[in-house]
Amino acid sequence: MTFRTLTLFSLLAQSACIGFQVRKENNALGPLSEFEGTVSAGDVALEEGRPIIVLLVREDGAKPRVESSAVLYHPGRYHFFANEGRYSVFAFEDLNSNLRIDDNEPRGAAAKQLLLHEGKLHSPVDLTLKNDPSLAAIDWHPTHDEVIKIDDDRLRERLGRKGHWAPAQWRAESGDDRLFLMEPYDPHRTPVVFVPGVGGTPDDMKAVIESLDHSRYQVWLFWYASGMRMSLSAQSLESVLDEYRVLHDFSNVVVVAQCVGGMVARDAITQMRERTPPYSVAALVTFSTPWTGHRMAESGTSISPMTVPAWIDMSEGSAFQKSIIATAVPEVPHYMFFSYGKGSDVGDDGTVALTSELDLTMQRRATEIIGFSETHMGIVTNKESLAHFNEILGKVQQQIAARQQAAPTAPASAAAR
Repeated sequence: MTFRTLTLFSLLAQSACIGFQVRKENNALGPLSEFEGTVSAGDVALEEGRPIIVLLVREDGAKPRVESSAVLYHPGRYHFFANEGRYSVFAFEDLNSNLRIDDNEPRGAAAKQLLLHEGKLHSPVDLTLKNDPSLAAIDWHPTHDEVIKIDDDRLRERLGRKGHWAPAQWRAESGDDRLFLMEPYDPHRTPVVFVPGVGGTPDDMKAVIESLDHSRYQVWLFWYASGMRMSLSAQSLESVLDEYRVLHDFSNVVVVAQCVGGMVARDAITQMRERTPPYSVAALVTFSTPWTGHRMAESGTSISPMTVPAWIDMSEGSAFQKSIIATAVPEVPHYMFFSYGKGSDVGDDGTVALTSELDLTMQRRATEIIGFSETHMGIVTNKESLAHFNEILGKVQQQIAARQQAAPTAPASAAAR
């Protein structure tokens, strides 16, 4: 689906009564804040290797709601992005790694609630863990290990579109951003996480998914409200990966993204670097990502009466884009696929400009760059493209095996912790 189609779709939505409500919700989701703090052990003797879960709780809705989580493996710093609003912060040591707050687990809460406005809160929000069962637990029951088929009604195209132009309504209908599994978790196969583009669905990459060697890889699908500010979507991806790591103790993951999903995936990987990672992102593979933005997004923010929050970050030259390009992630191999139009030399693939796909800094940092004379969506079905993608996965798997052989005395997860 092209940016033009999505922009038209969002404008047409205003002709119905839903338009005003969507516009109001999108305006509330536009301003972005961020803050950080630390979690300390205090007098609590923490168990080595047990995760500390930090929860960001929105307090100004009908009832408190956990907006995001951060996983630490030792006392230290955490960081959150958030929309404007009133929040509290809660932390606990997850002694049995079940992502639940049990009665016997040390816990702590920020001394007061936070009122966040656009921009950065410079004062750190610090918490100290205590063995204090009288401190009320937060209602947090995340859902994981949901097995789903790619054609499941929960992943249908209508919801992909709604996730773009009406992200708040998408969340009300679909729930939080999450990872779906296409098969029950298998500790012997490397997870490959698929991140669709704006307004897209996992079905957009169905041919890529079907081309995998499923005896070596297991497919995880990131399903998210793609119209949210992109740092928030990236934070969601980081959070759910960290939560799955608590449950399953995997050592490596490969992330594959299409179009704008590549920017979300790249930012998630950047955010992961800000804490001690207990697992390795073995590779990032992106298809036709507009690294320097898209002109239609900029037009949307300036002339459309209903701006989608993600358009702020997708606009050419946005602060988000500059940050993505300025931040190097040398420890994660990046394989960059680009499409330049089928039988054409017009400089785009029918959706994204070639100059945006081939930003020079991103080229210099990529492990490999390969282009195909294909349309924007054709590159993820092209037989030669799929064959090369699987060659890359074969190389990545060899690198994973070599690292494991080089460090036989301890699992990668234990060494990182």
